[in-house]
Amino acid sequence: MRNLNIVRFARRIRTYLFLLLRPFDSLFLRINGLTKYPPINLRRHVGFLGSSFHTGERYRVFMMLQMNLKSDTKILDLGCGWGLLALALNRDIDNGYFTGVDIHKPSIQWANKHISSKKTNFKFIHADVKDEIYCPNGSLSEEEFFRTFSENGFDIIVAKSLFTHLLPSNCELYLREVGSRLATTGYALVSFFLLNDVQLEFQERNKNDIQLHPQEDGYYAVKYVESPSSAVAYDEKYVSNLVNRSGMKIKTIFYGSWSGRKNTIDYQDLLILTKESEKTN
Repeated sequence: MRNLNIVRFARRIRTYLFLLLRPFDSLFLRINGLTKYPPINLRRHVGFLGSSFHTGERYRVFMMLQMNLKSDTKILDLGCGWGLLALALNRDIDNGYFTGVDIHKPSIQWANKHISSKKTNFKFIHADVKDEIYCPNGSLSEEEFFRTFSENGFDIIVAKSLFTHLLPSNCELYLREVGSRLATTGYALVSFFLLNDVQLEFQERNKNDIQLHPQEDGYYAVKYVESPSSAVAYDEKYVSNLVNRSGMKIKTIFYGSWSGRKNTIDYQDLLILTKESEKTN
């Protein structure tokens, strides 16, 4: 508990610092024509601050090339934050719809005010799930939330930088929910930190960007023992088994740069999942 309180205090101090920076950040956004993006204290919840301005567009192109993104696509974004992906896709999705879900209420409020108000087929839902860091006063467990969330049949489900913060019980739950809500011919795009032989080789050469602490069960590791959900990595074979048990298959893996690999398309490892062994566009 003491370590968790220290983490909470550090995060609170960081939040205050970002709030102090808001006037300067607002000027920066106006000067650079980036006023469609939220203030710095919200942007920090979605990866590295600088990446907010191009990550969404990169994923948009990736989804077009790999996942058959079209104007009538139905998309679910789990862990959507303030709508980074939605901002990139709002000119593409006309006849379909976009549903974003996140536990961070301020991010959802911003997305509904600045995105849904202009694009009515885009909506954002606050998952009032208890989380020690992001939603300490939440009233629901993950299972209870998903029982209240009835939407399914999505053509694309995205979970970017979600499983990298989930411990084993929730990892399995979320993969099961992805599998049950994905359309028969749909695609899921999820990101992980995967533990495998190549990653281990880089680790032994001190090339991993994240220093991991293996847990007793052996199939996952964490960056901070005192705050395990800050960054979680999973054995690749374990993830593959979970995916299969969730009614899906791994179609492709694009390994990320976190492990020390070069010429990657993302920091995290990206997995494309399908409900079919073979799929053609």
